[in-house]
Amino acid sequence: MDFSDDEDEEEPPPVKWAIVGKVLSLASVHVNMVRSAMKPAWGNPVGLKLRAIGEKSDNLFVAEFGYRAGMDQALAGTPWMVGRYVVILQDYDEKLSALEIVFDQMEVWVRILNLPLGWMNRTGGAGARAMNLIGNVVKMDMDANGKASGAFLHAQVAIEIDKPV
Repeated sequence: MDFSDDEDEEEPPPVKWAIVGKVLSLASVHVNMVRSAMKPAWGNPVGLKLRAIGEKSDNLFVAEFGYRAGMDQALAGTPWMVGRYVVILQDYDEKLSALEIVFDQMEVWVRILNLPLGWMNRTGGAGARAMNLIGNVVKMDMDANGKASGAFLHAQVAIEIDKPV
């Protein structure tokens, strides 16, 4: 039997708001455990569906959301935890197979304490440069004028994982 993309089959509806996740654990983690931890952590988003993908030991899953806001909230809050294991997320790409998905970065929130006041802003860049020493800056907590308030500079940075998983 030949398989072709040109066959006259009904196309499944496109996935609109989805992410791919991986639980960083050497032991297999069942998708039901991920669902029971992530659903309340993500604020019980409407229309959330989780399904395992790949080999059982890969600990990969796809999370589909009923609305974009739920997906954005999940992505913005990374990293998440299931039990004592980190969960990393990335955008869903329907063109990739489970074997082709590479998790080589993890976004974490970082605080740098006791910086000179002149470094506590986005422009002028000394604080941003200090954050870039840790990882690529994804987002910095700043006011409308691009200045940080409080006792520390707070940013979400993407750090590289030594061994892609």
